[in-house]
Amino acid sequence: MSYTMLTKSLWQRIPRNFVNKCWEGISNPILLLLPNGAKWEINWKTLDADVWLVDNWKKFVLFYSLDQNHLLVFRYVGMSRFQVVILNQSGLEIGYPLMEETLHGRKRIMDADSRCLKSKAIQREKLLEKSESSVALRSAMAFHSENPFFIREMHPSYINNYFLAMPRNFITAEELEEYDSIILWNSEGKSWHVKFSLNRSSGQIFLKGRWKNFVEDNGLKVGNVCVFEQMQKLGISFRVFIFRNPEESNPGPSMLSGKL
Repeated sequence: MSYTMLTKSLWQRIPRNFVNKCWEGISNPILLLLPNGAKWEINWKTLDADVWLVDNWKKFVLFYSLDQNHLLVFRYVGMSRFQVVILNQSGLEIGYPLMEETLHGRKRIMDADSRCLKSKAIQREKLLEKSESSVALRSAMAFHSENPFFIREMHPSYINNYFLAMPRNFITAEELEEYDSIILWNSEGKSWHVKFSLNRSSGQIFLKGRWKNFVEDNGLKVGNVCVFEQMQKLGISFRVFIFRNPEESNPGPSMLSGKL
């Protein structure tokens, strides 16, 4: 069972539908597992009909510099443990800061380059530097088309947790009412009908369901980069170009090539 939360305060309410389905037997505290291996014990308390994350939640929010523009995706994995992925307002996974244990608690540590990130201009420069070291990302950024498209680098959460965040502006309000899935096409003409859901508080759209099948059938790996080109077809359709780094010895069953 998974759910999403938009952080708004230093206490966080758990959605009631999730509590009703999954909270029985949950111990106190719970354990949050981050993609970079960090672990956080968070206490919770019940107020009326709601369950709230308290105490260490404040430290968690401050440590990751969370605000109302961040979206958190929680996935329950049993034994009161939750895998947590943090997305920024663009629907992209954040770069998780490192952590070290000290006598006075947890300390956020960053490398010298990270401490210099004081503006969006510097962040764009970092992205450019990354693209220079990644053949897949460099190739994807050179992609061009007359049709609208967006680019996603495959992070561990997209591959292992089987969900993908996509920009809201690629699906109209009318299409949200009419459809509950999109169609992804690869270069061989094979298609996958992938369910999507809208988080109305954040406006983010998440691909779920058969996204797992798309990942596995096309041999997607962390570090691959996908370009989703919107197609003029009935329904909501995207042609997907997959860019891989040359060191991959086994690219999987569907090695796709992009147009440059």
